[in-house]
Amino acid sequence: MNRISSARYEQLDSLRGLAALTVVIHHLFLVPLALTPFFQLLFHFKSPAKLLISGHAAVLLFFVLSGFVLSLPLHRHQSVDYLPFLLKRLFRIYLPYLVSILIAMGAASLFYSGSIDGLSSWFQSSWKQPLDPASFMEHMVLIGNIHSDLYNNVIWSLIHELRISLIFPFVILLLNRSHWAASILACFVFSLIGGLNNVYHWELSNGFHTTYFDSLHYLSFFILGSLLAKHQAAFLHHYKKLSFPVKITLLLLSLLCYIYATYPTVITNQISFLAPFNPILIDYITAAGASGIIVLALSSSALSKLLLTKPLLFLGNISFSLYLYHLTVLLGLVHSLHQKLPLPVILLLSLPLSIGVSAVMWYVFERRFAEQGRALAHKLAKSPIPIKA
Repeated sequence: MNRISSARYEQLDSLRGLAALTVVIHHLFLVPLALTPFFQLLFHFKSPAKLLISGHAAVLLFFVLSGFVLSLPLHRHQSVDYLPFLLKRLFRIYLPYLVSILIAMGAASLFYSGSIDGLSSWFQSSWKQPLDPASFMEHMVLIGNIHSDLYNNVIWSLIHELRISLIFPFVILLLNRSHWAASILACFVFSLIGGLNNVYHWELSNGFHTTYFDSLHYLSFFILGSLLAKHQAAFLHHYKKLSFPVKITLLLLSLLCYIYATYPTVITNQISFLAPFNPILIDYITAAGASGIIVLALSSSALSKLLLTKPLLFLGNISFSLYLYHLTVLLGLVHSLHQKLPLPVILLLSLPLSIGVSAVMWYVFERRFAEQGRALAHKLAKSPIPIKA
């Protein structure tokens, strides 16, 4: 029942692409100091359009997807060649990041025009600090508790991706023979420890959620993704037995959790000792929705067919580059054109330009780094150092 397929799940690539697109749209709407009444009504009440600006939810979906994909060979072979695994991860994430952050630093030096009236504090916080050796070096290392908001604030999630990649094979191989409930319990324990930092402030974040306690919390969602991978055959088996109304209900519940995860905190906000853990509660509800969406993407023939269309597969291919470069494009356009074009025009221009730039950077850098990483890992694997489960 729990056999692990060796197939590539292109549907999940498309999901990642759609999630990256929502991050872009979310950031577009964060630029103005205030939204028009129409968009306030559209996004700040109970409209399903909130899905379009669910940026943080998209990052949690990335984490669950990463756990799913990274754990597949561990579940399949019950062992891992750690050095090849780490090498592929560095070529997949760190090298594309390195190119993107150097470009972001250069763009900040070229295009930054100072504070701009009528724009949000979120927008104003980027690029305002001149490049110095200390910030340059911490961005080169990346995995520390760095000031992630200086040049490209999306990199906070990559900090956790790399930190967790260093230990993920060991964590999964320790949990691999455990009952699924033990893995869920481990998730809760990790998040509890991470949440206690919100109460006692053992470590302060220099960027957006960049403490090591945050990484411990986000590790939980990698583990959830691993559980989805391990039990995917069981999920598919049970899904096929469901009636159509139940399948629709599951889809709606998943979307409700993914989009409206903040609403239960209306209750927990009234309980003083639970209030500091609200961000964790929100993340878990969101991750539950993300997990449901992933299961449906793999199990539903109709949803799979949609996700396997060429436009969505293209978006999936460039998703990481789109995540890396859209903010540099957005900041550069606004700073260079704000005195020449209306802000709505600049924001509209930034979306297709971000997609175009991302496609080029995927083709020139990201795709080739991934290929080189796989080739080097294959050579290194000829002298394997397996870690047995």
